[in-house]
Amino acid sequence: MIEFYQPERGEPLALNMFYPEDYDPSNNYACIIFFFGGGWTGGSTAQFYAQAKYMVSRGLVAISAQYRTSKSHNAIPRQCVEDGKTAIRYVRQNAEALGIDPNKIIVSGGSAGGMLRRQR
Repeated sequence: MIEFYQPERGEPLALNMFYPEDYDPSNNYACIIFFFGGGWTGGSTAQFYAQAKYMVSRGLVAISAQYRTSKSHNAIPRQCVEDGKTAIRYVRQNAEALGIDPNKIIVSGGSAGGMLRRQR
């Protein structure tokens, strides 16, 4: 787990990392970032652990990212979107240290988490 953001209120946000069996951080792996669903109110990064493990078996680095919700941080949807952008930005800016190719990042999510990946 890597903490990527400390909101003004509440617990820090983290990226739950999943690595291929032969992971070598000096390589440049393709990566997928998952954002859980929950209608902006709740949810868990565990929602996409099975999919993350499958993607790892295919040679990608997988990440299940946290974002603030109304239950966890009294957040509004705009803040959730900001957290999604912050998570993606963090992965891109730290791609070399993480062994990730910054030009091969896939973003996916369910429900509200799917909306996070669509925002520009």
